[in-house]
This record gives sequence, structure tokens and C-alpha cells, in this order.
Amino acid sequence: MNTQWTGTDEKTFGYVTAALEEAATADGILFTATFRVSGDFSGTAAVQPVVQYMRSNKRLLSVFDAIPVTTVSGTVSTVLVGDYDQNGTVNALDVMGLYRAVISGTDFSEEDLDRLDVNRDGMINALDIMAIYGIVSGGQE
Repeated sequence: MNTQWTGTDEKTFGYVTAALEEAATADGILFTATFRVSGDFSGTAAVQPVVQYMRSNKRLLSVFDAIPVTTVSGTVSTVLVGDYDQNGTVNALDVMGLYRAVISGTDFSEEDLDRLDVNRDGMINALDIMAIYGIVSGGQE
């Protein structure tokens, strides 16, 4: 990893190198980049891979035909499961707020589903209220 500073912003760049154990004789996948979000990360971070070039040890692109490179950019967000009011803490106010929202028939967004579908059954309902109550009362996490 290479860290650079631009003003007060720290930017970290990773360089990926890959080699095959044997000579390449057919099409294939050279590498796949996978990342993990740190457990203590909070907020949203942009993820944007950049592919600049591919080369062999002999000369630039001497072995490979040009092929389209597909990169996928997006964001990584962390949420606190059960935090109905999004104040950074799961407490009794979240239990009551979600109870009122479920009883009144609130239409929940996809973001709400990520945060409030505690049992991951695809719905926000009384089971999630009970699960959040369990978190608040110390019975489960």
C-alpha cells in the first residue's frame, strides 16, 4: 500500500501484482480484487477501482490482446442494526419508534430494510421489534 497526502486528505493506493504459476496458453482470469470493510468503520466511503494497464515481463501487452476492462464503482456504508432513529445507539426509543412505524403501516425503504430487518427475513415486522428489544435488554445481539 502507498499512502499519499493531498492537503489534509490522506489517500491510500494499493498496487496489485499477479503472476501465473505456468505460462498462459489460453484465456483466463488473472486476479479478482476483494475487499473487507474494517469492523470499526462508520459512515460511507467511495469505492472506485482503476485499472491502468496489463503487461508481461517481456514488454507491455506483448502477450495479451486488448480486452474491455470492467470495473464497478460504488459506496460502502455501515449501519447500526436496530437503530431506528439513526442516532448511533440502539435503545428503548428505537423499540418504540419501530413499533409505531410497523403498527401504522409505514412503507420502509431498502436502506431501512438493511438497518431494521434484524432477523434478515426480508420484512420489517414484530419479530424485528422483539429482536431489537432483546438487544436493548441485553438478551441477545
